[in-house]
Amino acid sequence: MPNPLSHSEMQSAVEPLAPLIARNAGHRLDLLQAAGGTPNASVVARLLAISRQAVDKRRRSNGLLGLRQGGDWHY
Repeated sequence: MPNPLSHSEMQSAVEPLAPLIARNAGHRLDLLQAAGGTPNASVVARLLAISRQAVDKRRRSNGLLGLRQGGDWHY
């Protein structure tokens, strides 16, 4: 009878890039924190002198680059 695979071995077998993707996500968060974080839609709206809804509209039309963090968009 073959030895059962551990959870990490099964995950690596199913998605060989999973560890690299996870490491990349950690690096992204480190870079964002080192840069002072990212403003949310309300802050960007105030900086651009537009409404928060206009910020979201610009993001949806690719006029602003937004990053999803939790349930919120940051810019």
